[in-house]
Amino acid sequence: MHVLFILFIIFQLVYIIIPLLKERPDRAAMNMTSEEEKGLTILVPAYNEELVIHKCLGSLVNVNYTHHEIIIINDGSTDQTLWVLMESLGLVIDDRRCARKLHYARVREFYHSTLYPNVYVINKENGGKADSLNAGIDYSTNGIVITLDADSLLEKDSLKYISHAFDSSEEVIAVGGMVHIAQGFENDNGTLRPSLKNTNALIRHQMIQYLTGFCLNKYTHSRLNAITVIAGAFGAFQKEVLFRVNGFRQTVGEDMDITLKFQKYIKQNNKNERMLFIPEAICYTQCPEDFKNLINQRFRWQRAFIDCIIYYWNDLFNNFCFFTSMYLLFDSFILGTLVSFSTILIPFLIFLVPTSGVWALKILLLVSFVTSFLQNITVFFVLHRYDYVFSIKDYIKFTGFTLYECVTYRFLGIIYAFFGTISYFIHTNNWNKIERTQLNL
Repeated sequence: MHVLFILFIIFQLVYIIIPLLKERPDRAAMNMTSEEEKGLTILVPAYNEELVIHKCLGSLVNVNYTHHEIIIINDGSTDQTLWVLMESLGLVIDDRRCARKLHYARVREFYHSTLYPNVYVINKENGGKADSLNAGIDYSTNGIVITLDADSLLEKDSLKYISHAFDSSEEVIAVGGMVHIAQGFENDNGTLRPSLKNTNALIRHQMIQYLTGFCLNKYTHSRLNAITVIAGAFGAFQKEVLFRVNGFRQTVGEDMDITLKFQKYIKQNNKNERMLFIPEAICYTQCPEDFKNLINQRFRWQRAFIDCIIYYWNDLFNNFCFFTSMYLLFDSFILGTLVSFSTILIPFLIFLVPTSGVWALKILLLVSFVTSFLQNITVFFVLHRYDYVFSIKDYIKFTGFTLYECVTYRFLGIIYAFFGTISYFIHTNNWNKIERTQLNL
């Protein structure tokens, strides 16, 4: 128990120290000319996304980038998604040939937009998100493939940062971008600015989770070459490597799975290739706005983790590098999942264990509170480097909320891990798609 306690403190401190040592953002990508741009293909899987697909399209066709194509994959939607695409894009049949290197459900039609020359649509039978991405990869024409959720909105210069990350080194084979909660922004004359104006406690809780998860955790993992999840909401991959690892596996957590496939590929081929997290490359995604959808989403995330930890268990310390294995085994599995089964019993143990044991439990809770609060405050310093700045009033509100969140919402993670793990063995492949609402950005 003492060893786990020490490990917990070490992991939490590392997530604070390494991000604070980061240098200022590299703005070189902003000076990239169209001739220097790498060819990118953006894939957007869409299943029943009629409420959000139009917004997503609007952000994609207005990005500050030239050398790219956009492929929306309609995965057998039963709503009006295809009709919205037809109306918005003026689609006509296209005879593009595919590479035929990956497996996926039958493609019914491949369309080309008459309004936007670089936008295409695949209309296929339903096969799931991983299946749709494989179809998009097979039909793509560029060397770098970007995955984007249908409810995601790209910041206009994001693709330049993605291209620059691959251009800066031939060893980079995958890149993850920064994902912000869309509800935590307001539109100020065409510019999105952080704001708590239209957020409730549940959304603020998720904002803190995303900010710490990306700015602290993913940045730290990137520096240690230990990235285990490139978020499906915004990730970029070398297409040739995607072919070599046989694309996406049909699983509830396709983003974690493909990232671990890439980690395994790097180790098995004894290569110096690596994956990066680029916080300057930004997209905005819609988060659940009620507990029902939040629980469904987080249970799915936990099932995805359990599926991958079981699937790749024998690869730990064999086909993954040391830091990747350490993070998966200790921080994610032991501290993040197994400990939740004992932690959830703490309220009952307080009345059963001796006085000395109660003090140990209180110290554990106090340390957890302090490290959580320090991480939340660290995020403010890190984000300031990327011009993510709240108003003074919002800073005061958010700081106060972080104190409250550390002793309330933060403990929901234990529930997600506990019941999400149990649900894996009951509903392994249940997706639990969250309900979409229209964004006002």
